Amino acid sequence: MSITTARWGVLAAVIALSGCSGGKPAGQFASNESGATDAIHGSNAHGTAAMAMPSTGDPDTDFLRGMIPHHEGAVDMARAELANGTDPKMRAMAEEVIRTQQAEIVKMKTWLAERQAAKKGTR
Repeated sequence: MSITTARWGVLAAVIALSGCSGGKPAGQFASNESGATDAIHGSNAHGTAAMAMPSTGDPDTDFLRGMIPHHEGAVDMARAELANGTDPKMRAMAEEVIRTQQAEIVKMKTWLAERQAAKKGTR
């Protein structure tokens, strides 16, 4: 992995995780902005309802059930950047976030489906 790729990855992670704190409710970024730019500051998929679900008793399953809405929130934010952003580097990063996060969502959903099928097979 090149230094540039690693830096972009770290920056994308920082941006995605920055939404997990601040003065607004979960899923919304602290901002004084309004209008089109405010679309990037929150996502229903990243909100409290999607992330606060009852435990299944299986830490692996619970981890992915929480991570999927988190990744979906990152995709929503990246789409808002593409819809409203003008900086070519940020737009490129948004495209990368969409591509990588969607691929990870597919992996996570596949794992959950396989786990569910395996549990049904052992009953």
